[in-house]
Amino acid sequence: MRRKRQRRLLNQKLKRSDKMVKKTYVCRECKMFTTEKECPNCKSRDLSASWKGLVIINKVEDSEVAKLLEIDKPGKYALFVG
Repeated sequence: MRRKRQRRLLNQKLKRSDKMVKKTYVCRECKMFTTEKECPNCKSRDLSASWKGLVIINKVEDSEVAKLLEIDKPGKYALFVG
């Protein structure tokens, strides 16, 4: 009886933790990562869950990679969006 109760409580905790994980999307316009249904950077709703490569830009003004990828805001970006 006690084991059944412990198992049930554990399953309830697992179900709650699954709800807390948000799916990550990438904007097809600017390639920025987001967990929302709209891009925080360009306000586009054209998002994809398929992507390859990852780059994090902290200081846009000092970054050669940001210039090469034409990124103007700090953040987390995908290199390829499917």
